[in-house]
Amino acid sequence: MCPMANSDENNKENLQTEADGSEKKTVSLSREKKALTKKEPEKSVAKKEKAKVSWTTELQRYLRGVVSEVKKVHWLGKREVVIYTIVVFVAVLFVGTLIWLFDSLLTFVLRLIM
Repeated sequence: MCPMANSDENNKENLQTEADGSEKKTVSLSREKKALTKKEPEKSVAKKEKAKVSWTTELQRYLRGVVSEVKKVHWLGKREVVIYTIVVFVAVLFVGTLIWLFDSLLTFVLRLIM
């Protein structure tokens, strides 16, 4: 196949007649051609050498970050802690009682069967 024929298939030429009677030729490029015609700026990959930092400096920076995050935490008051503790105890007692009831019921049913 001739290279020109391939380029003719990729390019779609349209003739448009304008108001004054002259013909205007427009070329629609295929997606592949558009991708090739767009020139992306080359990104230079510059390797930045990181300055060596001692481990003590890194540790200090980490601990400062930890302290700043701990300051942002909403700490519960004494009243809230007591209320939530009571809620947890009640929920545990309720679920434990429910499990005990089902276990007793199933044990009774199995004894009747056997």
